[in-house]
Amino acid sequence: MIRSLMSSLTPADKQGAVFGSIGAVETFCSLIGALSNNVIYLGTIKIMNGLVFLIMGAITCIGVVFILAYMYVARTRPPDDGDERTTKEVIIDAP
Repeated sequence: MIRSLMSSLTPADKQGAVFGSIGAVETFCSLIGALSNNVIYLGTIKIMNGLVFLIMGAITCIGVVFILAYMYVARTRPPDDGDERTTKEVIIDAP
């Protein structure tokens, strides 16, 4: 979902770099997520058997809140005209 959102915001000549960066961040987050899940599980197993599932559910709810906030901001933002040229560019039409 993030890749599709980013591809609509990125020019065509920079989409490869964006996809590569997103792939690296996804891999990093997967590794950190697996480690943190194991640490949380080991820390909560002595307190309550199902506490780890409640904590992971709360983390998922935080992600949902961020997505809803993004959707709200994207909806209230004025539409872009789609013109990728800046005022500093010089465009020369060849005959």
